[in-house]
Amino acid sequence: MKRRPQKTPTHTAGEPIAFTAFRQLVRIEGLIRRLSEPHFARLGTSPAHWGVLRTLSRLKEQGQPNPRMNELGQALLVQPPSLSATLDRMSRAGLILRRDDPADQRTRRVSMTAAGRAVLTGARAAHDHWRRTLMAGLSPVEIQRLGRLLDKLSQHMDTVARGPDSVLRPAATPASPRNQSSQRTRPRSPSPRTRARRAS
Repeated sequence: MKRRPQKTPTHTAGEPIAFTAFRQLVRIEGLIRRLSEPHFARLGTSPAHWGVLRTLSRLKEQGQPNPRMNELGQALLVQPPSLSATLDRMSRAGLILRRDDPADQRTRRVSMTAAGRAVLTGARAAHDHWRRTLMAGLSPVEIQRLGRLLDKLSQHMDTVARGPDSVLRPAATPASPRNQSSQRTRPRSPSPRTRARRAS
């Protein structure tokens, strides 16, 4: 007798729907990570290496060949220490090259080698098939709708990430009238730096 796949509960009673949707996004991201490790191992690479190669190719298509390391990190949403470690491994494997930037000796530019392009070209068909398999649970119309919603959410989260820290902080609790009156009647003592300026 064929067993039916168990459905994961999508909503907890009393929970805001935004929290449920967020939890589902986190779960899907975890599932993609779990599935990607064996997938890329079969292709002879790793998720991190593939991400760098694919991003270098994408940036070149957008008119930005040989990006600086910080530009590559921003495109990958990866912090510099983690990116440096990945690029070290890829450089030793002969997949990328790092050269000093002639315009700025403090930074380096990254480019793909012939071996890196061979990995990208050789694995692309299998990778495209894998992506289509993962998305086969949705109809073309649903995929378009999902793409628009994810793009909208991505733009909002990018705005939050680039905005001031106050965006991520809960609103401050207003002071009670009693505290406000005590703050008015109790002047703050000047800081040592302020006292020094006054005495000069």
